[in-house]
Amino acid sequence: MTGVRIARTLLSRSAFALAAASVLAPGTLAAQSNGAQADAVLALPVSVLKTPGALLPGDPLSAAVTSAAPLAALDLTVELADGARVSGSGFPVRSGPAGTTWAAVIGIPSTAPAGPARLTITARFTGSPQQTPRVYEQSIAIADRVFAVEDIPLNFELSELRRTTDPRRQAESLALRRLLTTWRPVARPHFGPLRLPLPGARRTAGFGDRRRYRYADGDTDTTIHNGVDFGVPAGTAVAAAGGGTVVMARDRMVTGLTVVVEHLPGVYSLYYHLESVAVQEGRYVAAGETIGAVGSTGLATGPHLHWEVRAAGVAVDPDTLVTAPLVDLRGR
Repeated sequence: MTGVRIARTLLSRSAFALAAASVLAPGTLAAQSNGAQADAVLALPVSVLKTPGALLPGDPLSAAVTSAAPLAALDLTVELADGARVSGSGFPVRSGPAGTTWAAVIGIPSTAPAGPARLTITARFTGSPQQTPRVYEQSIAIADRVFAVEDIPLNFELSELRRTTDPRRQAESLALRRLLTTWRPVARPHFGPLRLPLPGARRTAGFGDRRRYRYADGDTDTTIHNGVDFGVPAGTAVAAAGGGTVVMARDRMVTGLTVVVEHLPGVYSLYYHLESVAVQEGRYVAAGETIGAVGSTGLATGPHLHWEVRAAGVAVDPDTLVTAPLVDLRGR
C-alpha cells in the first residue's frame, strides 16, 4: 500500500562475512539398483537466481532434476541457520531420451538470518515400494540484506480495518494461505521470466520493507511488506506477469479486489487493491493480458497496485523473476 512516509531508513541484520565456495554447484546422484535394473543417474543442476556467491533473503531457488528411472516425487528443503526450514514439492516438466525431468521452486524468506544453510533434494521413484529415496545435499550461504523501514499513518477507518477480528477477515486469510501452499498440476506452465505488470510505473514501496503502522489512537504495529507497490492513477490497466490460471478473482477485506494467478505448481503472482477485475476464476491468461485496473480498495491510502510473488507459500522478490526464468530448462 502507499502512504505518507514520515520516516524511511535502512535496516540491516548483523553483518555476515561470506564463506568461500558458497555457490550452488551441479551434482549427480546415483539411484539404488532394483533387481535387474541398472543404476540410474540423476543429473541435479541447481539454479540460484541473481545470487553472486550466496542466496539473499527473498531470493527464489529452483532445481531441475532429470532421472533415467521414473520419478514419483521430488522434495526441496532449505534449513536456515536458525533451524527454520522452507520446503516445497516438485512437479514433472518433460520426458525425453535422457529420462524424465522434474522441477521445484521454493523461496528464501525475507526474514532468513545470515549464515550457513543446507539444501536437501529428495527424489523418490516409481516401482518397488522398498526402493530407498535418494538424497542430495549441498551447503549454501545466506548473505545479509538491507531493507527499508517506513512509518505509515492510518486514519480511524483504516486503523479499524487493520485491527479488526472480523471472522470474514480470518476466513479470507486462511483460504489464501491454503491456496498459496497448494501444488496442483498446471496444464500450461510458465517456465520463463515474469514481466512487470505496470512497466515503467513509479514505485512507492519495495519488497521486504519493514513497516510501522501508526494508528489513529496512537498505537503502533509492525509488519513486513511482501511485494512491490506501484503508484499510478486509478483505472490504469494491470497486466498478468506471466501465463497461468486465475485461481482467485474476488473482493477481500484487506486486499480489496484481488487477482491471483498460478504459473507453476506452488508458484503464484498476486495483484491487490484493484478498482475492477477483468478475469474470472478458472480462466487461463497469457503474459501481458489485462487482468484488472488499478484502484484503492481494501486497506489502501491511495490508488496503487500491490504486486507479489509466492513460491511454496513464501513471498519472494518479484524483481529476481523478471530477469531470470522461474525454472531454467536450458540443456534439459
